[in-house]
Amino acid sequence: MLEYLLHELEKDKKELQMLRQEIIHESYLQSSINDDTSTNFIEEIADFTRKFRKLADEANTEITELNTQVDNLKNEKARIKKSANLLDHRVFEMEKVLGVGLNTVQSQEANI
Repeated sequence: MLEYLLHELEKDKKELQMLRQEIIHESYLQSSINDDTSTNFIEEIADFTRKFRKLADEANTEITELNTQVDNLKNEKARIKKSANLLDHRVFEMEKVLGVGLNTVQSQEANI
């Protein structure tokens, strides 16, 4: 009976050793999987950050270009308005010379 118990104890020790090795191996595999997952996640975040910064830079560049275009259009509008006022004034002066008063209201606005 004692021999049987010793034999079973030895068998259990071997089984326990095998289970420990399996646990160590599974733990290593899980750690490796976690490391791979973490690495992939970090790489994806880095890619996302790079793409976001690139898009932000492109958006800022586009905003700058649009602001420049708006300023140019405002300047062009001011030049056109000034030209229209000068033209109205010339028409008014010509009407005075010719004695015709077709454009008096607009000409007075041009003098303002």
